[in-house]
Amino acid sequence: MNNKKQVSRKFFNFSKFDFTWKYDGVEYDFPKQDGTTLLDYMAELFAKHLIDREINRLSDNETDKEKKKKFITNNQTLRKKMYAKCFPSKKDIVHEDVNKATTDILNEPKATEEESKSVKKEEEFEGLNDK
Repeated sequence: MNNKKQVSRKFFNFSKFDFTWKYDGVEYDFPKQDGTTLLDYMAELFAKHLIDREINRLSDNETDKEKKKKFITNNQTLRKKMYAKCFPSKKDIVHEDVNKATTDILNEPKATEEESKSVKKEEEFEGLNDK
């Protein structure tokens, strides 16, 4: 029996734009100005990439070369400010059962057997073999 505890956190997309990133081959979408509860390691990964994107966006929008220098992705002062925006709540949720935590948090809807049968499989390169 697995007695490890799992921690989850509330991740918040603080930007003015929707954010999409992949974890383990699965794409996750985070609407602008919206939050969701994630496993802590996933929340950390998404926060890192959201912060990188936002710093790069600030840099791209800056025309003054001197001001532009402060918008580099290793600017720890700026990263800390944005990190705090990603996690407005300091409260983590500790789950006693790792498997249940993963199921509860990810909670991906499963297709019923009937729905699975009705899904049409498309060829990856449709029409490739047509002559």
